Amino acid sequence: YVERGGEGVAMGWNHRVFRKQMADGSFWFDVRETYYDESGAPNACTADDIAAGSETLLGLHDELARMGAACSKPVLEYDEATNTIREVAK
Repeated sequence: YVERGGEGVAMGWNHRVFRKQMADGSFWFDVRETYYDESGAPNACTADDIAAGSETLLGLHDELARMGAACSKPVLEYDEATNTIREVAK
């Protein structure tokens, strides 16, 4: 567990919301698995959004809860040109 910017961030991975700007200037939001370095900064994510799924109804419930919790965290963007992840300014 790492404190970063006054917010606790679990080491390892979690779900986060990412924003992508589309060709027409609009934005698309999706949920990705996000991985963190030892300082708690996001340093990798899945290439595409993830779908909720599980072998059990309880497992699906837990997965959806983790995805929902991502909506209360700062939104992230992945920059393909620099291969970096950053928080979107509010």
